[in-house]
Amino acid sequence: MKELITFLSLISLLSFSSALPHFTFSGIESFHDCSGEKGKVSLFIIGSLSEEVGAVTLPNYNIEKMGDFQCAIGKNEGEKDPARSHVITCTIEGNFEPKAFILDEPKVNGFNFLNEKGESTWPTEAEKATFLIGECGERVELDKENLFFEKSERSGLFAGAAYEDPVKSIRKDVVDKALRALPPRNKTTQEVMMTRMKSIRTFYSLTDMEAAYMVYKWEYENLQYDCYNYNHDRKAIDFTEEGTYSSGVGVCDGFAKLYVSLCGAMGVEAYRVVGYSKAGDFVPGVIPKASDHAWNAIKVDGNYYVLDATWGIGSCEDDDYVPLLRDAYFCTKPEAFIRSHLPADNKFQLVYPTITLEEFSKMLEIGMEFYEYGMTKIEPDLAFFDIDDGKIEVEITFEPSDEAIAFNYHLFQKRANSYTEKENACWIVKKETTATFTCYANKYGKYILEIYGGPAGDEGLPYLLEYEIKSKRTMYDNPAGFPLAYGLYASSKMELIEPIYNPIPRGEMVNFKVRTTTFKNLYVINDENEFELDNDGNGLFTGEVYIVAEKVLIATKLLNKYRTILEYTTEISPNVEFEPTLPDKFTAHAPEHKLYSPQFGILKIGQTYEFKIRCKKCGKLAVLDGSKYILDKNKETNIYTKTITIKGETGSVMLIDIGKKISTYYIYKASL
Repeated sequence: MKELITFLSLISLLSFSSALPHFTFSGIESFHDCSGEKGKVSLFIIGSLSEEVGAVTLPNYNIEKMGDFQCAIGKNEGEKDPARSHVITCTIEGNFEPKAFILDEPKVNGFNFLNEKGESTWPTEAEKATFLIGECGERVELDKENLFFEKSERSGLFAGAAYEDPVKSIRKDVVDKALRALPPRNKTTQEVMMTRMKSIRTFYSLTDMEAAYMVYKWEYENLQYDCYNYNHDRKAIDFTEEGTYSSGVGVCDGFAKLYVSLCGAMGVEAYRVVGYSKAGDFVPGVIPKASDHAWNAIKVDGNYYVLDATWGIGSCEDDDYVPLLRDAYFCTKPEAFIRSHLPADNKFQLVYPTITLEEFSKMLEIGMEFYEYGMTKIEPDLAFFDIDDGKIEVEITFEPSDEAIAFNYHLFQKRANSYTEKENACWIVKKETTATFTCYANKYGKYILEIYGGPAGDEGLPYLLEYEIKSKRTMYDNPAGFPLAYGLYASSKMELIEPIYNPIPRGEMVNFKVRTTTFKNLYVINDENEFELDNDGNGLFTGEVYIVAEKVLIATKLLNKYRTILEYTTEISPNVEFEPTLPDKFTAHAPEHKLYSPQFGILKIGQTYEFKIRCKKCGKLAVLDGSKYILDKNKETNIYTKTITIKGETGSVMLIDIGKKISTYYIYKASL
């Protein structure tokens, strides 16, 4: 909806009691009858009246600069539905464009909007919608379109695509000149400062938005948060705007009150907004018992905007205040702002449908940098969640940009009353418009996953968001953590597919799968065994390796030297029956080859194994186990195979070449 947006606030003139006649609300209609240059709007509030009250006239209500609504109550002639027996008719004439309004509950002299039980019959905040002054001659029923943006989605980020950042229109150089023309705060009273601001605004021809931004930046240059008293003696905090101005030190409430006064001096309509924030003692999922923060809203060109000077001009590091101007908290997109700020008065949410306090407590808080750097979606969009298999998957979607975006993370596991960071615990796969985080939290307990992101090359990436995660994993599979990545990994644009956990189990076959087009060869270095991964020709390298070493490397061979790309640690698997060893290997007379299986040095008597080896220049290969078994050769792939059940008659099993010259390749031990 692109119409000019505003609120219709109907304010009571007198107090009422439940003993008054009650009007039971049923609906709203509006009718725009254009005649010449002027148009007449009729607003009909429909319902039923418990008893006749005579000719009761509602107060006149001014909307914007349009004029006054003239209102009266009477019977809804011709209406047979008893729930719609009466109507409050309001009319206004003026030359204006179609507009949208939220209609607050009218409390009028003579009756109220309570039913016979004393309950309000006006729509609740969750049900409240808007009515539309439509096109000429158009009759419009109650309109449930979002007042501020196109309809929002509750899954994923809100879809408020219609919002345009007003900061882009601000002439910041002119605002800075205006600020430099102001006298020092500590040498000027608040009254004099307000007078000077008004005259300077006129001198520099500042727009309403520029004037509002001027006050925002003035607070950055002149105020400090009272970090010490907030941490040690909150009773000593001065919450007044007068005290905040005179000392230059205060907290959110003083900042917000002073902002309203300074804006008002320059003719900008500003409001102090009180509500709930995700700071201090906030715990995700726990509904706050009381409001704890104050910020502001402004109305410029008929549109409402929200801002938070307290969060936008600095922060506390222990007892010290650190100033930092952040435009992200000035006229913030409402869908982003409400993730960390929930006003007690729902009309300042500026989103539809409005958010309940319970929803707010569960909603994922997202840093403003998320939006500043073109990120648009996060999954899962929950502040906390449980996982059953130990695997955490998070995906961020962002807009394509010429400026490279980088990401980082910290994963902490709760132990006793503290959190311990788990290094190399997550793996990030970044593509053109997505970044996927895969983490393992295999031990039962609570975890915190912090995600950072921003322009690549920055020394420290900005904080974006964090999750609280409960892992219910109790089994051994996929131990937590990830392999250590060397510099060659980052420069090669490699994608690790398996295994994406660390340590890996020693004494088991582990499948390796890696994708890269940078290298022609990749090896798994496992003790003295150098296993070359198979390349499918399109950059996918795969292979199964029996793990025996305490450290296992993925490496490439450059100029006949191995260059490490990834490093795994290992720990003994609880499923191991024998000490993890490789078969005795004899290479003196063996041509270049690769042993696929069995790779472990001890074979169990009575167990069936597939012997598989690839060799281009081998002769006739056989397995000796009391008997001789000739391996079958595939001439196209040069792969020899034979499935054999181990007898172990001699205590050992040999893989040999019985061609022109007998050569021993491998010797295995046979064991019960």
